[in-house]
Amino acid sequence: MMQQPPISGEDIIVSLNRIRLEYGDVTALDDVHLQIRTGEFFTLLGPSGCGKTSLLQLIGGFQDPTYGAVFIDGKDVTRVPPYARPVNTVFQNFALFPHMTVAGNIRFGLEMLGWPRAKADRRVAEVLELVGLAGFGTRFPQELSGGQQQRTALARALGPEPRVLLLDEPMSALDLKLRKEMQGELARLHREAGITFIMVTHDQEEALSLSDRIAVLRYGKLRQVASPEELYHRPANSFVADFLGEANLIPAELLNDGPATGVIMVRPEAVTVRPGAGRVSGVVTERRFLGRGYELTVTHVTGLMLHCLEPSWEPLSLGQVVHLDWDDSAQLWLEQ
Repeated sequence: MMQQPPISGEDIIVSLNRIRLEYGDVTALDDVHLQIRTGEFFTLLGPSGCGKTSLLQLIGGFQDPTYGAVFIDGKDVTRVPPYARPVNTVFQNFALFPHMTVAGNIRFGLEMLGWPRAKADRRVAEVLELVGLAGFGTRFPQELSGGQQQRTALARALGPEPRVLLLDEPMSALDLKLRKEMQGELARLHREAGITFIMVTHDQEEALSLSDRIAVLRYGKLRQVASPEELYHRPANSFVADFLGEANLIPAELLNDGPATGVIMVRPEAVTVRPGAGRVSGVVTERRFLGRGYELTVTHVTGLMLHCLEPSWEPLSLGQVVHLDWDDSAQLWLEQ
């Protein structure tokens, strides 16, 4: 099991110690150790059912672990309720009050915390400016676009000045174009707010583009915790390689001409088509237009399918035999 290496000499704001979460006979999280730095944009990534949302709920106080401890700012908050933690959450469905204006939605939480009206009004104006909704305070949620509703939800969560902002797939309800725009807005908000963001997503591209570090989970276990660059170029195992971006995973014996365990990973962009012999030969079985060019699927005689970019010097046709090659520096041996 790949756990996070210990972080020393860092300002740690969230620390999870030997977390285990069980639902009857089902283990949702299994012996998770994790440390998140102050001011970091940290993402929990993995397929459905991997435990990423459960982990976010544990940090927020919406779940109690079966075993283990949760620390925020050095304090044990394992049994502390959500409202007493220096944490706030943006939910998937935004959960705005339809009978309240934008300003009312933001102000409500501040008044529940006992903020004086004048102080709350000043903070409402500040966060509306921060999320680009100055002048929208008197509108109701149903009068807003999806992106504006999301900004309102972000403003409401940022209002109480939490130390940690939890984001539960915050852009899953948006269409693709708006989702791309809001990714940039979220990155800007993180920089300007200066607090720790912890996001759950199943979108690999979103995680790669926004995160300082990513934790990849599978079956309730951490498989690797690293920067986007390290996860993409130096995955710890074949699951991480295959889940994060597209990867060619080639059985080692196919290239070594002998018994071996594990696989060789090569990213499609590193594979070139040779006019003569290469490391692997196969037949072009699929050709997909990507806008910047074509991606090919080349099928080896064993049935192994490899992906590469079509060369600029010659359009290739389905059924054509091609030879593939790559530099030694582009390949990585991985355990299966």
